[in-house]
Amino acid sequence: MRIVLTSNFSPWSSYSGGGQRSTHQLASALVALGHDVTVVYTAPVGRAPRPTEETPYHIRWAAFFGLRGRRASPLRPLNALSVRSMVERIHQEAPIEVVHSQGEEGALLGPWSEKAGVAFVVTPRYPSYPSVLHPDMTRLDRVWMWALHAKYLVLEKALTGAQMICPTSEVTREAIHQAFGLMDKEFRVVPNGIHEGFLEGNWKGNLEGDILFFGRLARDKGGDLFLKAMANLPGNLCVVGRGDEEDTLKDLARTLGMEERVHWIPWMSPEELREAIEGASLVVLPSRHESFGNAMAEALAVGAPLVTTQAGSIPGVVGEGALLAPSDDPEGLREKILWAMENRDHMAVMAQQGKADMASRFRWKRVGETYCRLYEECLNELASR
Repeated sequence: MRIVLTSNFSPWSSYSGGGQRSTHQLASALVALGHDVTVVYTAPVGRAPRPTEETPYHIRWAAFFGLRGRRASPLRPLNALSVRSMVERIHQEAPIEVVHSQGEEGALLGPWSEKAGVAFVVTPRYPSYPSVLHPDMTRLDRVWMWALHAKYLVLEKALTGAQMICPTSEVTREAIHQAFGLMDKEFRVVPNGIHEGFLEGNWKGNLEGDILFFGRLARDKGGDLFLKAMANLPGNLCVVGRGDEEDTLKDLARTLGMEERVHWIPWMSPEELREAIEGASLVVLPSRHESFGNAMAEALAVGAPLVTTQAGSIPGVVGEGALLAPSDDPEGLREKILWAMENRDHMAVMAQQGKADMASRFRWKRVGETYCRLYEECLNELASR
């Protein structure tokens, strides 16, 4: 099959996270299965980031509307225009069979794909949705949403136009139903996979290592909860990531008198991150929301002891492999971290169970095979119309 994936930002953008890495991994898995794959990422005109690794798939860049390629850009919904234009251009060069969007950047592809006879699949990757968002919104609600959270209404258009919607967890599917309804759409839950490099890693059991937090520096990921919980606990900290909350988190560390204890690293390759997880004494990932939980799965895949939260899909992903704290609760998180420090042997046993669980459940090859079956199902349905 000739397949096009679309994604806002890229794994190499200053703003990137699990969604962009998952797009990269899925594209690579599909190529390994024998398919011709192109990924359309968005970036500001003339400022596309340089990939830090060779990719087995083709890359095309669509314009990111806004002064900077940031999550909060108010013009971000307009990316749907440049993405559709790029997908149309690729289709004109050589017909494609499937287009698979990761979010609102695919808002204008539904009508186009139907006319072109192309299967259109959407995997929504937002971890949460505003409480005001619901299927019976009033016009006033929609005006408010367009003013403050337009990307969610643009995502609704992508979902409405999709032939099939593939959230990464049952929790996310339920959140989408509550936000948009869409009860007449075809839903199939497809979990993410884990980069093979993490599955090959092995935690070293270094109890003198740093206490590690990694991921996008955004409020959803709970970096502030990590710092507050660790303020009165021993140990040096390592924070790996970048994002809109970076300056806020550094200010918080200074306010808490922790700046000498925290080592900030803006970016790591998957191999470097695996090594950081291997050498950590403990990994703490206190997300407030997760649609899947890539970071949690990666930590467990290496076999590192993990403290995380009960938010969103996390409990279903980590199973019995991690210690779960209440979400958005720095004191509850502190208590769990302290327990983990005092019960090292128990945490190590849990982590090894988690490592085996990750290896058996989350392989990108399996994810790619699942999507190929779903793409074929969509194409057969189109052919029967």
